[in-house]
Amino acid sequence: QSQDLTLNFYLDDFASFDDSGITGHPNSYLLEPGTYRIAAGADVRSAETIFYFDLPELVVTQVLTEYAAVYPGTAFNRIVNRNGNFSLEQVPVAQKDLKSEILTRIPNNHTYTTDQLYTFQDVLEGNCDAAQFVSQFTDEELDEISHGAGMMNYSPGALGNAGAFGGVTKSLQGRGLPAVITTDGPSGIRVKSTCSLLPCGTALASTFDPDAVLKLYRMVGKEMLIKGSDMLLAPGMNIQKNTFGGRNFEYSSEDPLLTGYLMSAYVNGVQSTGIGAEIKHFAVNNQETSRVIYSANVTERALREIYLKGFGIAVRDSSPWVVMSSYNRINRNHNATERELLVNILRDEFGFVGMVTSDWGGVTGSIDSKIKAMNDLNMPGNADDPAILMAAVNSGAVPMEALDTCCRNILSVVAKTRTAMEAAQKGYADIEARKSRNESEIQEKNKSVNIRLLSKKSSHHCSFAMTTNNNSIFIYKRKFFSIIYYRLSILN
Repeated sequence: QSQDLTLNFYLDDFASFDDSGITGHPNSYLLEPGTYRIAAGADVRSAETIFYFDLPELVVTQVLTEYAAVYPGTAFNRIVNRNGNFSLEQVPVAQKDLKSEILTRIPNNHTYTTDQLYTFQDVLEGNCDAAQFVSQFTDEELDEISHGAGMMNYSPGALGNAGAFGGVTKSLQGRGLPAVITTDGPSGIRVKSTCSLLPCGTALASTFDPDAVLKLYRMVGKEMLIKGSDMLLAPGMNIQKNTFGGRNFEYSSEDPLLTGYLMSAYVNGVQSTGIGAEIKHFAVNNQETSRVIYSANVTERALREIYLKGFGIAVRDSSPWVVMSSYNRINRNHNATERELLVNILRDEFGFVGMVTSDWGGVTGSIDSKIKAMNDLNMPGNADDPAILMAAVNSGAVPMEALDTCCRNILSVVAKTRTAMEAAQKGYADIEARKSRNESEIQEKNKSVNIRLLSKKSSHHCSFAMTTNNNSIFIYKRKFFSIIYYRLSILN
């Protein structure tokens, strides 16, 4: 028995990033001239070249701007290859003035309107947009929506949930906003109820099967609907850099392409059911030891080619509703307050249009710093956040436009949820009505969804077809194969 396997990939995903300008194209992705080879075999040691193609000249695939580069005070050496000779060379360091960059990009188009009273239902029905709705908020309400509630087990909500955001105060509920319930989920979902125990992220990636992952997590989305949750705090997409990483089981692999493709299927499966997915932890969160204080000092090339690549693919191929920033620092700056990471790269370069939330606990960076960096939601928030944020707004340290933009990003996600749609239809946005609904409906439906993993015998032989521009150019059949793409680079 044999099987034909079609292997498709974007050639641009294999481009190298020039962070030093050695090719004459600084801060650019490019494909270097030379021979590109595809190898297959029973393992990497015995793999043989089965296909190759020649690229006659250098091709620049994307021109970018320097972001999140190494801070001059933390520069280090890296190994480089110069015409076959290996030596140590100091890494490129940041050349831009970060403060000036931030100040020139903060939104400045905030306007208020009080001539008509809108509710969140008007937003859902298209009678007004999110900007008009938010413009009616008091300063206190702008603060309230910028953070969540319930470190764990928010009520009302599925028992064992991870907290809520949106309509978590009486004032916001009075405007028609429902509370959005979140649930943890590295291996299925985590609530205080019978749930399906599923393979972890590493096991999912080991299948190399996006279709299977999509189907599995479509079932997870359906299970979440039954349990009464709106948002899955998964998948984890960090690179397994160190074998001692305490949360490696949540992550996919050491390969950013495999991570990006498989976790895009994960997100698409969940979100096909109307449940939101949240990719995390953005970014370079590769260790648990001192994870709230350590700084991952990394070159811009390694950052873009390895640690950010999977996130960019997931944004491109699955449009996740939410991205969770990580506790750690990159090149000295806390990720939760790093505007270059959360705006310039995530939104401007990757094209992300959803909501950014902090990791739970809010221990890295103050609320005002997060708002300026467009870390829209602080979860679950701290007792002193309101005073800090309002003082910063009143002093002008945090422009009202920045807070307004964060609130609109949060509302854009709330509006997509099943809870918001049901609230508009049934009119139970207030907290007591939702609690009653949970008791009467969710408890009645709170039964296990059995997700059976069907196994079947592997084929004794398999094959794949290489394609470019949708044209098949090579077919290969072999028993038990692995595929290797490689190209020796002059950039190192």
